[in-house]
Amino acid sequence: MSPSILHPALGSGVVEAIRVADRVGLLAALEGGVAGTGPELARRLGLHERATGELLDLLSVLGFVHSERGRFERTQTKLDPWPRLETYVRSGEVLTCIDETAERGPTYAEVVDVLAERFREPALELAAALDSAGSVLDVGAGSGVWSLAMASRCQETRVLALDLPAVLPRFSRRAASLGLADRCDVVEGDYFAVSLGERRFDRVVLANVLHLESPERAAMLVRRFAESVAPGGELVVVDCVSRGELGEELARTAYSLHLGMRTSVGGVHAPPCVRRWCSEAGLTETSILSLKSAPVMGAIRATRARTA
Repeated sequence: MSPSILHPALGSGVVEAIRVADRVGLLAALEGGVAGTGPELARRLGLHERATGELLDLLSVLGFVHSERGRFERTQTKLDPWPRLETYVRSGEVLTCIDETAERGPTYAEVVDVLAERFREPALELAAALDSAGSVLDVGAGSGVWSLAMASRCQETRVLALDLPAVLPRFSRRAASLGLADRCDVVEGDYFAVSLGERRFDRVVLANVLHLESPERAAMLVRRFAESVAPGGELVVVDCVSRGELGEELARTAYSLHLGMRTSVGGVHAPPCVRRWCSEAGLTETSILSLKSAPVMGAIRATRARTA
């Protein structure tokens, strides 16, 4: 059993802080891109200045607001089913379904740019931690935030992005904005169906993909693209990775709940499962890289032995 994140008294205090922030109008006051300092918001809402500042600090740590140079604004996201959590808990109904390929394309086309901004720093951190790779296959590439960060660090890196037709224009747009379009190619299609033939890559990236699938299909996906890893190359799985530490477990369980409202088949797969799938696919030397800029995120690396 994982350790408790907070003493029960503190946990209930966090819940009440969110309720109070809503009741006194603090969250509503920051909607629509409006920003303000703690004292400004306290005066506007008729609240106590010091207490408001303390509450804003807590909301910032929780991710409800963003703080920069003493000014606060609401965190924005387009992929946000939390207001319908009660419906999900009562009925188990998946509210924003992304189980089928036909559903994923339009859904992710709307949100990949938001996700790119969210994962920009972790992607740069991961790219800095990895060796350069001449060729990268990005499976379910989305905006390409992970693979393009790798390409930005090495002028020799070429990226092949595989994703659905509705999503790939976002990848191409981001690649162009980074000046990387001439080193990027795209392949349209379902990653369970597209054939890459005999092509092999120095690195294959599965970033935020496995959690969309059931354990059986996730294992199948690892096996399928392990075949695309060149001798001496590596498979890099980026996903929600918790080692049981306090903050990571809070983030993991919250993410699992959020994911449950979007898919009836997917889920967060434990690192030992992913490492076992890599081993069964003929890959070796698995290891986990933590990402300080996104504590719940991590990368599981598995290599293919060089031929004699």
